[in-house]
Order: sequence, then structure tokens, then C-alpha cells
Amino acid sequence: RSYLDFLRGIAVLLMIDAHLLDSWTRFPDRETAAFGLAMLIGGMGTTLFLTLAGVAVALSAGSKLRRTGDAAAASAAVARRGLEIFVLAFVFRLQAWILGWSHRPTDLLKVDILNIMGPSIIVAALLWRAGRTAAQRVWIFAVVTAVIAFVTPLVRALTPRSLPDAFEAYIVPVAGLSNFVFFPWMGLVFAGAAIGVLLDSATTAAAESRMNVRLT
Repeated sequence: RSYLDFLRGIAVLLMIDAHLLDSWTRFPDRETAAFGLAMLIGGMGTTLFLTLAGVAVALSAGSKLRRTGDAAAASAAVARRGLEIFVLAFVFRLQAWILGWSHRPTDLLKVDILNIMGPSIIVAALLWRAGRTAAQRVWIFAVVTAVIAFVTPLVRALTPRSLPDAFEAYIVPVAGLSNFVFFPWMGLVFAGAAIGVLLDSATTAAAESRMNVRLT
């Protein structure tokens, strides 16, 4: 599906926009409407990345199921991929810590997009396994996505917060540690998985094309 690779390329360009302009724009120019618009557009890269990760979960699991006939094995294979991404999050963080000459060990614990994406893929793989048909899987992902959206304000308002900062940073924003948090960002992975199930259920290229038109 070359259009998914195309969208990934767009996401990369949007991420470059967000990071490059944020790093190299002078402080006086940060107050301009152009900078605000650039940051708004660049922020869409994260949304696209997480959604496409969810799409890939369903497509990969569906492909493995058709090849092996074993839903549990298909789910486990996708979950392992999520674990790999979670491990890579710390590898990249260590690299940034070394190259950035950081002297703060807490920088190694920062929660970035891969820290959220990896565990979300694992959960999405388990949710995919919980459904036995495409319709069931779409409903499961849709309901979980909606629940995450609705409970996010409640999670943000929870007090007191007794977890260590390193763990709390995955749930609610912690200054200096959280770039992303599970609520609401992991909902995008589950929403993408619902889309992936629909695409995977299309039996012909024409049917998939019609499904994409409906989704837009």
C-alpha cells in the first residue's frame, strides 16, 4: 500500500517542520502568526505517525493471520514489535543524552512519542486479538478510542498523584519529563487500528479504494 508510505513521508516532513522551526526561530519571531501556523501544521505529524502506527497494527496482524491461521500468534508478533519500539525509545534517548552532553540522569526518562507508541501497539495487538471478526475489532477499537477521549480530562484532574515522576510522566504531563502522555495520545493508535481493520477487510483494490473515500 504505497499510499501509506506516502503518508509516512508527509508525517516525516511535518515533524521536520515542527522541530526545525522550533529550534531555529528567533524569539521575537515566535510571536508571529506565521510561526504559530507552522507549529500547528507541524504538530499534525505526531497525529499522523500514531494513527498510521495503529493502521499498521491491524494490517500486519491481519496479514499474519491469513498466512498462519493463528490469531494468537499474529497478535503476539505485533505485540513484540511494539516492545521493540519501546526499547528503541530508550536507545534513542540515550543517544540524545550522550550527544547533547546532558548531565541530568532524569533526561534519560523523558517520555517521547516512541515511549507512547510502543506500549500502545502492544495494547492494540491485544485488543485486536480480543475480537473474532472484523466488525468486532472495529467496535472494540472505536469504543476504547472514545473511552480514552472521555476519560482524559478526568485523568488529568486526578489528585493526589502519588506515583514516582518517572511513571506518572506516562499518564499526566510532568514538567521536564513528559513530551507525550498515554492520555489522550494512545487513542490515536487505537483509532488508526480501527481504520486498519476496515482496510484489511477490503477484498479487492477497488473495495479498498472505496473504503478510503468513505474514511475521508
